[in-house]
Amino acid sequence: TAGNDVYLTIDKDLQETATDILERHLAQIILSKIRDVREYDAGAGSSSSIIIPIYNVQDYIIECLDSIASQTYTAGVECILVDDCGNDNSMKMVNDYLDSYKGEIDFRIVKHEHNRGLSAARNTGIMDAKGKYVMKVCRGTACHVRKSSNVLQALYDATGTNEHKPTSDDGLFTLEIVSCLGACGLSPVVMVNDTVHASMTPEKARALVEELREEA
Repeated sequence: TAGNDVYLTIDKDLQETATDILERHLAQIILSKIRDVREYDAGAGSSSSIIIPIYNVQDYIIECLDSIASQTYTAGVECILVDDCGNDNSMKMVNDYLDSYKGEIDFRIVKHEHNRGLSAARNTGIMDAKGKYVMKVCRGTACHVRKSSNVLQALYDATGTNEHKPTSDDGLFTLEIVSCLGACGLSPVVMVNDTVHASMTPEKARALVEELREEA
């Protein structure tokens, strides 16, 4: 392992055996990665993302989900399930499982339009993972009138994100556009995790990003 990534070197002569082993122990691999992530700073809104590509895995997907759901370390953990358009019952099993799940882990499903393969599914999950600082930009009527679009563009520019790439390359920032934050009298408003920043301008937006970078 290196950081929070897993690297496996497999001799080509043992590929079939190794594949069988990986399939049987997928849940244990994910369990070990959860245990690797021990430091969580709730005040800073740190998070951990588990990405699971799903393609014809009905034989062991429930074991995998059980492994994740049974953890005691759940603060800030999200699990992104990437539907890669298989032809078995994997996704039905996933949906039935999540319908009855009552825990704290944030399970989300992202669906491909067609099968794209393991690497693409992993990349889709990475793109959908949330950063350390989730910045919600209000585009309600009051904020819109007071030019929240300029604030949004300043945040995009400062974080290197855009409409189609909501999370920054460094994993620090995720930008979300919301219809209303319920703070019209303070517009334009940006919420960072649980903190509301009022009367935002493009200059304040850029300064906020720099401040959060230094804090991180």
